[in-house]
Amino acid sequence: MRERAASLLRDLDLRWQRAGLSGWIPLILCLALAILAQQDLDRRENPALAFTAYGLAALGFGLLFRHLDLERREPGTRTLGRWRPSPLLLGFVLGALSFPFFRGNRFTPLGTLLWLSGLCLSLWALRDRTPGERGLGARLRALSSRGGIALSWEKLALLAIVAAGAFLRFYRLDLIPSEMGVDLPHIYNNARHIVRGEYLIFFPSYPGREGLFFYLIALYARFFGLSHFAIKATGALVGLLTILALYLLARELFDREVALYAAAFLALGRWPVILSRTGYRAVTMPLFVILVLYFLVRALHTCRPLDFGLAGLCLGLGMYTYSAFLLMPVAVLVGLALHTLTERGEEAQANEVGILLMFLLAALAFVPLARYAYENPGTYLFRVSTRITGREVPLPRDLFGVFLENMRRSLLMFNYVGDGMFYINVPFQRQLGFVSGVLFVLGTAYALFRWRKGGNALLLVVLMAMLLPSALSLAFPAEVPNAVRAVGVIGPTFLLAALPLPLIRRSLEAVFGAERRELFALLRLSSEQGGASDSVSDDAPSRSSQSEPSSASRRDGASEVRWSIPLQGRTLFAALVALLLAWEGGSTYQTYFDDYADWHDYSISLEMARALDDFAGDGPAYIKVWPFWYDGNAVRAQLRVQSQDWAGEIGRLDPNAPPLAGLQGKAMFILHPEDREALNTLRRFFPRGVAVERRDRDGNVTFIAFYGER
Repeated sequence: MRERAASLLRDLDLRWQRAGLSGWIPLILCLALAILAQQDLDRRENPALAFTAYGLAALGFGLLFRHLDLERREPGTRTLGRWRPSPLLLGFVLGALSFPFFRGNRFTPLGTLLWLSGLCLSLWALRDRTPGERGLGARLRALSSRGGIALSWEKLALLAIVAAGAFLRFYRLDLIPSEMGVDLPHIYNNARHIVRGEYLIFFPSYPGREGLFFYLIALYARFFGLSHFAIKATGALVGLLTILALYLLARELFDREVALYAAAFLALGRWPVILSRTGYRAVTMPLFVILVLYFLVRALHTCRPLDFGLAGLCLGLGMYTYSAFLLMPVAVLVGLALHTLTERGEEAQANEVGILLMFLLAALAFVPLARYAYENPGTYLFRVSTRITGREVPLPRDLFGVFLENMRRSLLMFNYVGDGMFYINVPFQRQLGFVSGVLFVLGTAYALFRWRKGGNALLLVVLMAMLLPSALSLAFPAEVPNAVRAVGVIGPTFLLAALPLPLIRRSLEAVFGAERRELFALLRLSSEQGGASDSVSDDAPSRSSQSEPSSASRRDGASEVRWSIPLQGRTLFAALVALLLAWEGGSTYQTYFDDYADWHDYSISLEMARALDDFAGDGPAYIKVWPFWYDGNAVRAQLRVQSQDWAGEIGRLDPNAPPLAGLQGKAMFILHPEDREALNTLRRFFPRGVAVERRDRDGNVTFIAFYGER
């Protein structure tokens, strides 16, 4: 048996070498080192040794596959397509004319009309349909003439991926997370302004927020009403769109296989799942980072002016998503500078004009927000300035050392220690799953070894640049790593994690061949003993491809049944990918619905709002807030019967002062369970009053509702 096993291994290695690969044993070693390294990091055992092992695995993987192409091949010679200068100039003029009409932080009717007209006219001027290309109307007519939509295996796989992503984003969304936290009450009020007809450009409530996400919430609220669930549902829908956007980007950079893997990891990843369910406006940023890259890469491939224009439009609109997007234009410039090093002179010259058009469209899309920033630079950049200057707290002396340490911790959040904030993460748990974490390290190594190929340089630059918003928290280094400020890396991260899988598939096909090979097992049934024993047949392999018993014979009083199991490189790989994705999705499910839910399955602000709603109409209701923590914005945002303008917060209870002095009839007071002094005061004032303890699911008292009458 040992000789037969050794012969088989030699045969497999020969197949690998004939395929042009350098050996199959190094791949197994790289994967084993990476897996063991991640296991050690998870156990917090020997991190230095684990990082060394990860480094060796990444180095070996990059060397092993550095000559294997995954990148999409670009056409040999490209020239910039035709575009219309006069309408484009008119579009820019209209956009410039809209600037003064956005005064007062409002989307005014005239200013908005001029701005949108300028954008539409500019994009139309850049439209250049290639000969023979069908428009949208022609495509729809062709589709209807075929009598329906033909779904390929690829589309079915993508639908399954989106369905899995939808399940993880919408399942029990009304219950988890249940607490609005600190930021969501502000988001609720910002969306409420829009629903009421106040169309702000920038929302200056502390610390200041970009408004695109709030307009999406308001759109959702037009149909389904404004609520805490509306905020979370809007974020979940944006998360689903991000899956499709990453699929398009990966297909443009590589191929459909990589695109499906990237979309699957994004759909199942714990980081994007938690982000999509929190209701933070930062959920819009990964979508626009990916869209900018998609249209830009497509523009570099096709040299179509409209693609450059769409990249610019997304770059400008991305400034309305989240403050960390401010670094995206810089990342695009640096990435393009590296990309041009691999281009020929004619291609670089054509791209220079297209890149100029892209930034002009980005500036045009930025006009309303530029007007607000011009009028209120301190408010617009307040949040950013508090992290990189001494505006709130003094800066540390060793700024460069703090930055390097912040950058180190930001890099380690993928595979080692993640964000400690319990609302965006299970505290200090790594941001990536086990499978995606291991593959991300190997995929990054592959892209680094091939940074001159395709769009790898652009992808890597954006990855590093989008880590800077987390690393640049110089005044508050304790906030690093920050999973919210680093959300811009989500798209590049899961795309890089998808790269090793097709490389492994090619390796399996090289080892096992494209033809069907079979494994055999022989089941020997002894008629003399009436028992059964398993053994491995020494007979020559059969050609049968059935997975059922293919032959039976009697020899020496025993019955032998030969079982044939088809084995093929693609079959093995499909099973492997299915197991890996099931593992990743199962891990995310457990992380979120078990570990994360333990922190977020009870909402004290919601229960307070329900207590106020239940008492509405019976008398005045108050919440004593001092000296205990309390978020009145969260309570008001969840009121459904009581007016959301309710203002019943009180700081002290004195029988000789309002609201107790002169009170007649029924009243309700909500107290912190440790506020015994206030409770005793109410009991003396309302001798027949009733104190009801409200408890969470673990039986802990969260607040006391006191009902009294005079």
